[in-house]
Formats: sequence, structure tokens, C-alpha cells
Amino acid sequence: MILGEPQILGQIKQAYAVARTVGGLNGTLNEVVNQALAVARRVRRETALGSAAVSVSYAAVELAKKIFGNLSGKTIFVVGAGKMSELAAKHLLRSGASNILVSNRTYERAVDLAAAFHGTPVRFEELFDYLGQADIVISSTGAPHAIIGKPQVEKILAARRNRPVFFVDIAVPRNVDPAVNELDNAFVYDIDDLGHVVEANKKQREREAVWAEDIIQAEVQKTMKRLAAHDVVPTIVALEDRLNRIRYSEMERYQSRLGSLTTEQRQAVEALTRGMMNKILHGPITELKSGVGEPEQAAVVRLIHKIFGLGE
Repeated sequence: MILGEPQILGQIKQAYAVARTVGGLNGTLNEVVNQALAVARRVRRETALGSAAVSVSYAAVELAKKIFGNLSGKTIFVVGAGKMSELAAKHLLRSGASNILVSNRTYERAVDLAAAFHGTPVRFEELFDYLGQADIVISSTGAPHAIIGKPQVEKILAARRNRPVFFVDIAVPRNVDPAVNELDNAFVYDIDDLGHVVEANKKQREREAVWAEDIIQAEVQKTMKRLAAHDVVPTIVALEDRLNRIRYSEMERYQSRLGSLTTEQRQAVEALTRGMMNKILHGPITELKSGVGEPEQAAVVRLIHKIFGLGE
């Protein structure tokens, strides 16, 4: 559902590892999956398909990085313990944020979520006693009105000596008064703002997907040719074996006529007959290799089998 979602590649790698462990991969499937993983890495390397956030949670992280640069050591305050808040907090922690506070009207829920992140639960009535510690505030409560207003944020900024605060307001209706955005060093983004970021990034990924498709098509053609080449190898081996057997048979038949040969003479006869055989083989083998992947390839293989008596 999400174009360029990196988790899919991880799932395939995991499935591939399990299949290999239990011996569930044959030669062809192993080659195809290996090539698919290599092409996926090439797409990641040569396009920007996975570089833009296409979920609200990831968009919040992207915006936080723009405001703070490095998220290392930053403190997150999650107000309201909903699923989207949890996801956003998880992504922020993965990106370097180190501390997390959690507050919820139901204190037990705040305790549970804080424990999951090794953070600190805060009682809802004590919210503004701790809010000044936060660099990033993620708010997603079910309150019918704003719970964080401009006057409270003014006090918070004064206590923080105007170090910036980033509010991610993903509640509907909004939890943070839009007037907070008027304050210096206070940055407020609501669900609509994040939605616009996501939409713009989706369009960027769609453009990159065109380049990715070109890479994939070219790689598919190369892989199909390589696999088709495997199919003609048994025919080439059988052809060489057939002519070698004829060569050895004829050399044995003429052994008595040739009489006693010196080592040098025997090597000369061997080289002569091998050279003749290779010249005869050159045309059929070249035709087999050059026709790999072509629709008429199967007919060429059947014809060579028939002409040289190779059987099935």
C-alpha cells in the first residue's frame, strides 16, 4: 500500500533466509531471489524511491530533523497514548531522540506506554509541570478543544530560555492552539500540515518509481536471458559429448592402419581431430547461445537434437 516501503524488502530477506535454512530453494529459485534482492538494492541506491516520508509518523520525524538537525539527546513528550502517537514516538526514538515522557487522562495507560519505551509516566493534571522539559511534543488526545494554549507555551519557552519546541498535533480536533505558531521558537504542525508533506512525498516517490521500473525491466530481461542460457547448456554438453564419442571411435578404428605412432604424432592427430570437431561445433553452439530468450529457441534446440541424434 505504501510505495517504496522498505519493510517489504526486509520481510523477503527474512523469508529467503528461512527457506535456505530448511533447504526449500532449488538452483533457479535461489538465483531469481538473489537477483531480486540485488535489484532492490540497486533501486534504493540509484533512485530516491525510499527517501521521502509517506506516513504521518515518518513525516513528523522528517520535520523534527529539519528543525533540530540532529535529534540526539532530544526529549519527547507524548500527550495522549493513542496508536499514532506511539508510532511517531517510536520513529523519533529510532532517529536518535533519547528521553520520553508520557501523559494520558488514564494514568495506567501512560504507565504502560512509558514502560514500553523505558520512559517516564506523567499524571495528566501535572502536564504543564513537565512540558518545559520537552523538545518535541506529540499530542493526540480525544479532548474536544485545545489543551495547550499560547500563554502556557510562552511560559515554557521562557523557562527553556527560548530553546525551540516542536509540537506535532495529530489530534482531531486540534489539541494545540494555532496561535502558538506566532511565538518565536515554537513550531506547530497539525494533521493537515503533515498530510500535505505526505502527499508531496507520495508524488515524489511516484516520479522515482518510473525510474525504478526501467531498472527492473532491464534487469528482468538480463535474468531471463541468463536463465534461458541454463536451458541450452545440457544440449551443448550432449552435442560435445556426441561428437567426441564419434571422434574417439574413428581414431580407434584407424589405429591399426596408422601403425605405431610417436607421442608427438599421437598429439598431432589428437589436435587435428579436436580442431575439426570444434569447427563443426562452432555453428550450432553459436546459434544456441545467440538465440537465448528468443521465441524460436525451443525449435532450434529440437532441430539440433534431431540432426545430431542427441535423443531427448
